[in-house]
Amino acid sequence: MKFEYQIEEKDYLDFQLYTASKSPRFEKKQSNGRYFITICSLILACYFIYAKDWGLAAYFGLTTAVFFLFYPWYFKWRQKVHYTKYIRRNYKNLFGRSEEIEIKGNTIHMVNSTGAGQIKASELKKVIETQNHFFIQMKTDASLIIPIHDLNNVGILRKEIHAMKIPVEKDLDWKW
Repeated sequence: MKFEYQIEEKDYLDFQLYTASKSPRFEKKQSNGRYFITICSLILACYFIYAKDWGLAAYFGLTTAVFFLFYPWYFKWRQKVHYTKYIRRNYKNLFGRSEEIEIKGNTIHMVNSTGAGQIKASELKKVIETQNHFFIQMKTDASLIIPIHDLNNVGILRKEIHAMKIPVEKDLDWKW
């Protein structure tokens, strides 16, 4: 069966954010930034306590707490802004174009505005199913993005993916 869909900016953004959120580097970067800013602010608060400048000590004490509590939210917001700019700059010509896939046996046939191609099941690493997308990862680390909201027969697509005997990782609760 053929499945037609269009990939929009939000689909590319969700893929980038999902990939980033599952990276150990992302967690480490967030943690390092949080503790670096918090410790710097705490050092300044301690300095002003030592200097007996209570106004600035209270200010930096308060900013220490604010940085520690709200940095994860700020970091995610900055990452989302970064990826949005990246996607608009690099993928703007791909938004809204019609794409089509068809699963035949152990092969995925794809057709889009740039051409047609096929991928053998042996070249696929896994399929990740989120609440809004299927991300089909290949062994080359390239991925196909299939938005669920555009598909009429999601259940049939699931059955055809399972029939290909590719590992399916369900992450239906994922949110940025």
